[in-house]
Amino acid sequence: MRQADAALLGLHNPLQFAHMVGGHPQIHFHWKEVGGKHRLIGNPNASMRALHELFGQWLRNGIYAMGKVDNYPLRRLPSSAAFVKGSNPLKNAQRHSSGKFFYITDIWNAYPSVDLEKLAVLIVYIQKHHEYKTNISLFTLGVNVSLQQELRRDQSFHSIRSFLESFCSGVRGEGLAVGGPLSPYLFNLYCEVFIDAQIRKICDGHFITYTRYADDCVFSRSKPVIGDLRKDLRGCITRAGFNVNHRKSKVLSREMGTVFVTKVGLRENPSDAKAESITVFSRKKRRHLHGIIGGYLAMQMDWPEKVSGFVAEFIHYYKNVKIPTASDRKTFELCKIFEREWAKHR
Repeated sequence: MRQADAALLGLHNPLQFAHMVGGHPQIHFHWKEVGGKHRLIGNPNASMRALHELFGQWLRNGIYAMGKVDNYPLRRLPSSAAFVKGSNPLKNAQRHSSGKFFYITDIWNAYPSVDLEKLAVLIVYIQKHHEYKTNISLFTLGVNVSLQQELRRDQSFHSIRSFLESFCSGVRGEGLAVGGPLSPYLFNLYCEVFIDAQIRKICDGHFITYTRYADDCVFSRSKPVIGDLRKDLRGCITRAGFNVNHRKSKVLSREMGTVFVTKVGLRENPSDAKAESITVFSRKKRRHLHGIIGGYLAMQMDWPEKVSGFVAEFIHYYKNVKIPTASDRKTFELCKIFEREWAKHR
């Protein structure tokens, strides 16, 4: 570990970081249409971005110091398929390729619903792991209220909670800010301890494959996910302080046709008896990809990094599809044109 990182690890009051970045860290909120809905999106200034980067490094150093066994879930985030290096919606769908029956649900108003006190408890545990590990396992921390209360009495709890409320929260000081630089990472840490670990314990006993793509939870297995089991799974979500968006919840079967997981289709492959499924790049995603590439090439938008993310997802699909269609080849050529054009200006 570098000397600077070791110095960060020794700090227990993250409020000190605000004096290290210079300027006045701020995040301004504005209404923006996202997915057909108007949402309050945060726009952080340079000082706030620097502050979140410093705080994130402090957290990662603490997780690294926990040791290979105790920090494995927080380092690997095994159930998360979003905001994790190397992940994308296509890979998330492929993890469910052997499933015949699906239960897909959605966490309503996810970021603003994060309980910052519980998140502060988790961060205390990470930074004071050497003191608490003999009494509190990471899994137990997520379900045992009395142990959470013990961590609330730690002297560093109030400064950590104050930091989260002052620099990471939404417009009313509640939950995580949508658009906050560190919000996706903090959301994944929170969900790993208070949702994912609990859900995995249920799923392992019922041979269910589970992934969470941000706020979308996907369950699949070879037989139906029955009502009582779905209720137990939803209970893990509600106990973490979230509400389930029942309007977006679905119970699906392959017999009903193509099943879409994070907008990537899974369907039976009739031409290969050994293949359990093939992935489908949906028309909607393809139209969107063509549109943003066309916008960049026509100089109507200048955000190549955003386009590159969608291109990378399609390239991954194209390299793994057995027989590309004419549409696939057309989209692939368009992606190559974008990459050549972007390379001229990098």
